[in-house]
Amino acid sequence: MNDKISKDIALVIVCILLIVAAYSAIATSRELGRLRQSYGELEARNRQLELANHELTKLLDASTERLSRVASRIADAQKQASGISDTISRIRILIGAIEAISQELRNPLTVSQP
Repeated sequence: MNDKISKDIALVIVCILLIVAAYSAIATSRELGRLRQSYGELEARNRQLELANHELTKLLDASTERLSRVASRIADAQKQASGISDTISRIRILIGAIEAISQELRNPLTVSQP
């Protein structure tokens, strides 16, 4: 009789353990599903950020090129003006450089495609 009761108790304990294990597996599966969804959202956001970074890098490169052209015009104007003793001619050279720089800055930035 005691042996029968011990087997029944053992069977009940095994059933309880199986129920707990099944519940744990379901909870873990749901959590993994949420994690996969979050990971997918993070991957999509990462792709967006990479594209934005690429676009900003292209704009920075275009701005750097423009700044280089402006600096070159300034250097050229200074070089030309330094060789001339006439003040009015110097002013004309500098005004020409300012106009060229102004025109350069009015143009929209052009982004070179790879």
